Amino acid sequence: MKRFIERVGALVGVLVLALAVGAQPAAAAPGGCLTANVICFYNSDTDSGPIQIYSGDVARNTCLDVPDNLTSWIKNNTGVRWRVFKTTNCTGTEAPIYPYTAGPMNSTWNNVIGSTVRTSSTSKVAGPSAMVTG
Repeated sequence: MKRFIERVGALVGVLVLALAVGAQPAAAAPGGCLTANVICFYNSDTDSGPIQIYSGDVARNTCLDVPDNLTSWIKNNTGVRWRVFKTTNCTGTEAPIYPYTAGPMNSTWNNVIGSTVRTSSTSKVAGPSAMVTG
């Protein structure tokens, strides 16, 4: 009987530990970008809301400001490709953000984006994305 109680006690201990570990929250994806046809720029993947949102209906090829050197995650809920730039005037080095993609910026683009442009293209053929997963 003593042996049985020891085994039950050990089993209860394992179950309590498993429940405690299972109760840990998973890393959350950024929030606040649930609307269709918008692109959202985030400071981190745990932000509750974006630092900048643009509609997919903005005039194409119009340079739009993105808070300097803060973007580390982008969620593109639009059907078009966007281009991001390291400058604030949409010139110089650029990289595409493909339609309906979301993810962290790669090491080249993390926290250096200063502006963006909406294109009219829906293709994913424009070179390496600024995203890790692009």
